[in-house]
Amino acid sequence: MTMKEPTEDDDSVMFAVEHYKKAATQDMTKEGNFIIIAIECYKRAMNMKGKDVIELFKKHNVFDRIRKSYFIYHIEREQNMIDDINEYIENTKSST
Repeated sequence: MTMKEPTEDDDSVMFAVEHYKKAATQDMTKEGNFIIIAIECYKRAMNMKGKDVIELFKKHNVFDRIRKSYFIYHIEREQNMIDDINEYIENTKSST
């Protein structure tokens, strides 16, 4: 079976992974791998497409926030992470 290359129309983890890998300049550390989980959690919670979550996260520098908050995010409830990310995005909107 041949796997197709993910396209931007795909709303899948694979598109998010491939897109993030291309956009990222850092190695895939445990924090980097957790970003993929965060994208999927946020996508599901906010009923968004993966590519839209990635654009939102890039626009508000959420990837850096996830890396810095990894220790807390990976042990807390998923909803706590979603709430924190939403608050962070709102704060970055008001500071621009």
